[in-house]
Amino acid sequence: MAGWARRADVIKQFIAMGRIAHLKNSSNGAEIFLVGTAHVSAKSAEEVEEVIGIVKPDIVAVELCEERAKKLLAGYHDTSLFQKVQEFMKFPGGLKQKVVHLALSASYQAMREAGLEPGKEFKVAMEEAKARRAGILLIDQRYDVTISKLTKAIRIRDVINLLGIAGADMEQIVEGLSSGNLIESIEKLK
Repeated sequence: MAGWARRADVIKQFIAMGRIAHLKNSSNGAEIFLVGTAHVSAKSAEEVEEVIGIVKPDIVAVELCEERAKKLLAGYHDTSLFQKVQEFMKFPGGLKQKVVHLALSASYQAMREAGLEPGKEFKVAMEEAKARRAGILLIDQRYDVTISKLTKAIRIRDVINLLGIAGADMEQIVEGLSSGNLIESIEKLK
């Protein structure tokens, strides 16, 4: 019983710190523990592991779509420039959607190169769920749908800033886009 009391205290502390929201259905007793995370924080991954270990949920919901979940569990594999260009060209949507996808991919690569593990808390959640034989519920829309919506909400300048070339000359970028050599043009601007 002492172990459960300590676990309950840990959950109460996480709730008090604003790291967890706890929802309880008063009619049937069902509970949801919503863990707030930072997608590049090792501490978030540790907290997710701890909460799953304490709560022992029947289902773990993860804010990923099936495609991103599979990629995350498979692990990151560096790809050649040719493979990156192929991925860029195959990505659904127009040029702006492709550029947004490229910018996000580049930002995640930069995070990995800096020693961070983007999405580690998601991976830990899925691995812990599997180890405890809990169900995994993927609760995000498809990645290409997210990119499509994001593309409609942001300006090309925002995309350029994400690529880390905030001071770049728009004429150079437009020239690179029209020449069809986007990746080379962006690399020159960095």
